[in-house]
Amino acid sequence: MLGEPIVTVLMPVYNAEKYLDEALCSILNQTFTAFELLIINDGSSDHTENIIKKHADERITYLKNSENQGIVKSLNIGINLSKGKYIARMDADDIAKPTRLQQQVDFMLANPEYKLCGSQAIAIDENSEAQFQINIPCEYNEIRVQMLFKNTFIHPAVMLDTQIAKSILYSIHYQYAEDYYLFSQITLNYKVANLNDHLLYYRVHSENITSKKKAEMRQSEKKVIKYNLNQLFGEAVSDETISTHLHLFTQNFQNLTYKDVESHLLKIKISNKVKQLYNNDVLTIELQRQLYVFLSNSSEKLGFIKLISSTLFSPKGAGFKQFRKLFKKSFFGLFTGIGRGSN
Repeated sequence: MLGEPIVTVLMPVYNAEKYLDEALCSILNQTFTAFELLIINDGSSDHTENIIKKHADERITYLKNSENQGIVKSLNIGINLSKGKYIARMDADDIAKPTRLQQQVDFMLANPEYKLCGSQAIAIDENSEAQFQINIPCEYNEIRVQMLFKNTFIHPAVMLDTQIAKSILYSIHYQYAEDYYLFSQITLNYKVANLNDHLLYYRVHSENITSKKKAEMRQSEKKVIKYNLNQLFGEAVSDETISTHLHLFTQNFQNLTYKDVESHLLKIKISNKVKQLYNNDVLTIELQRQLYVFLSNSSEKLGFIKLISSTLFSPKGAGFKQFRKLFKKSFFGLFTGIGRGSN
């Protein structure tokens, strides 16, 4: 490779021998070749190092931490050492499609106002068999709004502006949701997008962080929620407000009432009319969708009536399937009780 790389592919690895070779090959065989592959071995004790060293490719830069420091510190080491104009994240158990880097570079170069670009993904199992598609929003305003309620980026599928990454870095205080916090900050200050192509095979298995550290991840997600709501409300957010939002975030509706949810969502809508942080039309549709999801999956009675009578209701954001599902849920018990008298 001649000259400085356009992309730094940043791959932290820790005891990754099982899937690492497949992940490395998927990057080294990209159609786009002007990259460096920066591998941070975070103190692995298995055969990870041997697998890395068998790939004699000048584009590989290999570093090894003397002891395990965790993914946040390893990522920040990598960001600070990155030479490319862009950083593409990659995990040691995933597989990149051959055109992944090319498609993301093309987008970033053609749209310099965008500082973060992700993609769709296909979930695979331990045997690399496709399981289901992971589809996330593509358009900036939709991503921005939905970041209030979930992380709308797949971490190992993103490409981001290196200078922005170096100016923010990942935060150890948000470990296990460090990507959600970083992407929230970028999304609130710069344009972002997801390509509408499935450019990554995302491996789902028992050793995923999301499987092993679920409780810790929830606590960090709670802190990101607090950060995002603080930006919107412009004030310290109460524990009760954060708790309500976290229940919506995790779709754990057991301890929520219709009054709790509607009041919380209305507060978001009213605050945004003042702050203008989000596109009002997109936010209106999302808030109605959140209310619909709650009414469809909670034990609330007559959810259909509550939806259409709510201040949050807008015909623009309601689809026929939503109406039908909620209507059936609301009135099925009434209809099935008709005509069942004894003869």
